[in-house]
Amino acid sequence: MYNKVTLIGRLGKDPEIRSLDENTKVARITLATNESYKDRNGEWQDRTEWHNVVVWRAAAERVERQLRKGMLTFVEGKIGYRKYTDKDGIERYSTDVTAYIVKPLEKLEDTGSTGSSTQPPAFKEVEEKKEESSEQDTSNKEDDDLPF
Repeated sequence: MYNKVTLIGRLGKDPEIRSLDENTKVARITLATNESYKDRNGEWQDRTEWHNVVVWRAAAERVERQLRKGMLTFVEGKIGYRKYTDKDGIERYSTDVTAYIVKPLEKLEDTGSTGSSTQPPAFKEVEEKKEESSEQDTSNKEDDDLPF
């Protein structure tokens, strides 16, 4: 059996850090991933998925030092599901990624004081190529209901 998740996205807010005891830190981050696709009318649609990520111990300490809102970030870990009861006594379910590896894909000083960041050159090239291909897309493929 195999449970592995790999994500590249931008942080939705600064990491939330807690200390469970003097030696154990836990960080929670929210990561946004985006995908673009053409709908059945040939128009580009964007979809953003939000992922809850939990990071433990030394990796959580690195997250605290290296990551800020808006930064492009690589995450690798496993997916997990949990059930809990909220303060009103209602059972809730949550899906989390427990991260083994978290790496910033841009430097901390690349982000401004507001947390907005500039796109790295490689990311800009991908976006430019996507725009060019959408302008040149004149293929005669059958239309279907699939978003890809």
